[in-house]
Amino acid sequence: MSLNLTRRLATLAIVTIGLAGAAFADTVKGLDGRWEGEVDMGLGTARGILTVTTGASGTVATMRSPDQSPAEIPVSALKRTGNDVSFEVPSVSASWKGKLSADGKTLDGNLTQNGVDLPLAMKLAPPGAPPIDARATIKGVDGVWRGELDSGGSPIHIIVTVATDKSGTSAMLASPDQGDFTLQGRDLKRDGQKISVAFSAISGAFSGALSADGATLDGTWSQAGTDLPLKLARGK
Repeated sequence: MSLNLTRRLATLAIVTIGLAGAAFADTVKGLDGRWEGEVDMGLGTARGILTVTTGASGTVATMRSPDQSPAEIPVSALKRTGNDVSFEVPSVSASWKGKLSADGKTLDGNLTQNGVDLPLAMKLAPPGAPPIDARATIKGVDGVWRGELDSGGSPIHIIVTVATDKSGTSAMLASPDQGDFTLQGRDLKRDGQKISVAFSAISGAFSGALSADGATLDGTWSQAGTDLPLKLARGK
């Protein structure tokens, strides 16, 4: 059975959300905070995060999708009329329109991009909620891991870059055969020599065993009901 990642990753371009915010001439009241939701793209889900802040210069908002990129991009034309709310993300030709709930804790509407409407409901993060980028620190797996998937045709090259900083340990997926993209991993875990990580935006996941010398990860790539062997070797 073949696994065509190209088609799956093309769908992801619909909601690529990813550097500073834009201030509005008018102050928009009642929307400050971090709003968190998920877009169901059919082949996977990607988080959509709207951050709104009001200060002396007006209201500033940014949008991001941490499952696709750590970058934030400006939101413009943020408007609220009663409980009707809308905004635009012009750099990716996207917009959102919906309603604020009576309790002020939910924004329920649709993200529109390139003529495609996708439901995106976002809930207001409570005060003191951990940063969206908070991650566990996983020891012993930092590095650039390379391997190939045999999908029944030409090999699909896989690169997983694992890095640890003050926010914890992150894993980024790339496939040079699929174009210039990276995807942020979720739920990176280590249990003894067992390593696992999910890439929810494409419903993909890797699980494998770290060799005794720490040089290879021998395991399985799972996506859309298909399991394929994948061995990753650590490079520099």
